[in-house]
Amino acid sequence: MQAPLRHDISMGMDDFPRMHDVLRELREESPLVEILFHGMPHVAVLTHEALRDALRDEDTFPSVESYSRNTDPAVGRTLNSMRGDEHNRNRAVISPNFRRQRMAGYADTLIAPVCHQLLDAIEGTREVDLREVYTHLAPMVVITRFLGLPWGDYETLERWTTALFSFPVDPEGALRTRRELTGFLEQLMAERRAEPADDLISMLVNGEFQGRTLDDEEILSFLRLLFPAGTHNTTNNISSMFFALLDDPERMERVRVEPDTRHWAAEEALRWEPAVGNLPRKARPEGGEFLGFEIPPGADMVYSFSAAARDPEMYERPDEFDLDRHAAESLVFGLGEHFCLGAWLARQEMRTLLDVFLERTRAVRLTDHDAAAPKGCSLRGPYALPVTIDW
Repeated sequence: MQAPLRHDISMGMDDFPRMHDVLRELREESPLVEILFHGMPHVAVLTHEALRDALRDEDTFPSVESYSRNTDPAVGRTLNSMRGDEHNRNRAVISPNFRRQRMAGYADTLIAPVCHQLLDAIEGTREVDLREVYTHLAPMVVITRFLGLPWGDYETLERWTTALFSFPVDPEGALRTRRELTGFLEQLMAERRAEPADDLISMLVNGEFQGRTLDDEEILSFLRLLFPAGTHNTTNNISSMFFALLDDPERMERVRVEPDTRHWAAEEALRWEPAVGNLPRKARPEGGEFLGFEIPPGADMVYSFSAAARDPEMYERPDEFDLDRHAAESLVFGLGEHFCLGAWLARQEMRTLLDVFLERTRAVRLTDHDAAAPKGCSLRGPYALPVTIDW
């Protein structure tokens, strides 16, 4: 069976008006539909069941086929481009630093102090763009301190994180940024070898893992991936959560007076507006069959997390943001061997930013719904959060 053709639908990195309406229409037509993505035919995976099965099917849709083309040139060869023993060996080195219990410990020692510092800087200011001063800036500061980066030049950090994820749309800019960031990191790694500190880079450059040390390129590739992913994706997750709460004053008041709802506010935000809305992937060179559909050799795919997260076969009233949903399964961080290492750090940041903000403020009101509504297609979240705050 061939996936239906809908080449009248063309998506990419930019905002796509009525995205959820269009994805709903496509999902109702078929679990797999061929659309245009960055102007080229791609088979979109649209239902929760189909996406779950695709994420588990590393034989038909090996991660390396996509990341070696779309990410590796700018970032380097990472866990996403590894399989089998090599993947297991390298993941075993990194994963202990990102376990759930360890990330929970960072709430008080790392994340909350950053939140208080940023709110100290704006306390008393009535009208602010909360994304600019808090929900975007906080993840940037957290990731620099987590890694052990010694400087506060966040304009340069912003430029680097944006440009690294621009490959292959802007390959020249992405590769230029790779060279700049690599030079910066190499100097820092040398300093940490000479004088270790209590940070991730010191651990990576000085540690021995299962009888071996990591070479410089292994460390650099991991850092070049963690740097932008730990900033922009987390920003979008947090900002979409704040928008969903701010857009309904009763909902915001409920999380203010019922702290137990805040965990579910974070989980529901991850479902309702995944930070990675539509992710390009690729089928194996020989193609195959998937859910009864013929997958052509090397077919370009799109994993639509946005469509799967609003599948009514999985979630009742999927377009609603529901604090009482308590969804049992989430696909937004992947599944299996390529489950996102940063999932628990992102979740902890979402919860801690909300806790501290509610602790420090008496009330907050969204002043421009349209400006704050999540936008984007591949990467999705609010571009601004204009609010008025009562301190």
